Amino acid sequence: MNIVQSLRQMSSAIEEKMKKKLFNISYFIAKHEQPFSDFEDSCKLHVKNGLSLGQTYINDKGCRVFVEAIDGVMKEDESQQVNKQRFISVMADSGTKTSNKDLELAYIRFLENGLPLTSELLSWN
Repeated sequence: MNIVQSLRQMSSAIEEKMKKKLFNISYFIAKHEQPFSDFEDSCKLHVKNGLSLGQTYINDKGCRVFVEAIDGVMKEDESQQVNKQRFISVMADSGTKTSNKDLELAYIRFLENGLPLTSELLSWN
């Protein structure tokens, strides 16, 4: 059973906790390129500040599950957004990350409601 199916079967209080709190903390960890192991400490800080998060997903594996779910949804949204465009512009670049891994970047630029938007696609080799 995947995370979306699990969320549908939970009580609304638990669902709210997971969607609003744990997903947001996981997104923050990923967005700021922090290791998944920082997730547990970040959750402990939130609990200390009064949030109720439970104990089930408060580990690096839980963070990975949330980030993978977020990634899948974001990729699907971007794919649908790009597929409905009549015209797009593609820019590509490559480089090396600090770990000496090749990094390939592709930027897709298009108009949404008359405003230019840029979508970034990453690929590590």
